[in-house]
This record gives sequence, C-alpha cells and structure tokens, in this order.
Amino acid sequence: MAGYSVVYILIHLPKKIGYMVVGSFFLIQWFLYITHSYEYSSRHSISREEFDIVKNLNILIPTDATILSTHRIYTPWLLWYGWLRTLAPWLLENQIWDESKWNTFYYTADDITRCEMIYEYRPLAEKLYIFVWDNQPRLLLPPSCFRPVLSNTSHPIIYEVLWK
Repeated sequence: MAGYSVVYILIHLPKKIGYMVVGSFFLIQWFLYITHSYEYSSRHSISREEFDIVKNLNILIPTDATILSTHRIYTPWLLWYGWLRTLAPWLLENQIWDESKWNTFYYTADDITRCEMIYEYRPLAEKLYIFVWDNQPRLLLPPSCFRPVLSNTSHPIIYEVLWK
C-alpha cells in the first residue's frame, strides 16, 4: 500500500514536487525512528555505577542469597548480570504481590507495614537482599528490619532483610 502511494505521487505530481514529498516523508520517518530509539534506550538503561554494582553483587553479598529487584525496568539487568537468584515485581515466577501491594510497599509511611509485608517473601528466600535503584531514593527502608549493606551519596542501594 505504501509502495503504491509512493509510485502514485511520483507519477501524478511534477517530478520535483513528487521527490520533495517522498523525501520529506522518509525524512520524517527517519527522525521519528531516531527519537524513539533514543528515548527507548535511555529509559531502559542504567548508569555505569549501577551496572558495576550489579556485576559485582556476588562479591558484595553471599552467593547463596536472593536479590529482590524493586523495579521492573531494572529486573533484566539483575537477572542477566547479577549472578544471583532474583525475585522481581510483575514476573510470573515467584509472584507474591500484585501491583497494589507493590505500591503499598513503595509508598507507605508506616515502617511496621513494610516489615510485615516483606515477611511474605521469607518462604522463597532465607537470605534476602533488596536492591533499591537510583531512581527510587524515596524508598528508604526502616532499620528495624532492613540493614543497609551498600550506600551511595544519597541513599542506601542494597539492604539486607533482617528476619525476626
């Protein structure tokens, strides 16, 4: 269909106008492709610092531990480069919480609620660590049941879950 339209334009319009219309069409398509691919890659990439941390997780925490990703965009990075068993939001395997429970965990101001919620993951992982990414500095977990293992300048990145 698109090929027919290009041929129709080139045959029925004066030569220069036809080439300008077709050229403009391809130029617009190229621009949309470039901006979309840049937007997509920038949304689905992580910083170099985060990547280095993920690659060295087996040095930072015990190799028999499980890591819990707190964001679905970053889950593939942990699954592929983390070298540890990974639990992740919105994946079918080991899915305990739905979106509303994840939102409760993210946004509640009640530390006791967060601690009670994380105990639901205990049957899946005796040694559980939580990876909080740079785009989630507001997710500060309470020290009563989460011990910071690694921090950057603004917030803890890796927490160990302290089972009671």
